[in-house]
Amino acid sequence: MLVAMLCFTCLTCGVGLAALSKRDAERAPMLERWSGICLLVGLVLLGVGLPFFR
Repeated sequence: MLVAMLCFTCLTCGVGLAALSKRDAERAPMLERWSGICLLVGLVLLGVGLPFFR
């Protein structure tokens, strides 16, 4: 259950940071980098946690 919550949180943060990067042109590169990292971590956690839920 913890892996699912972490996965959902990482994916949500990644999307939120991507949306913020569109509004703030000055910090956009940093926000886009962290958005990609959060999305990648979320997808990895999803891949790790999926076999445990089957």
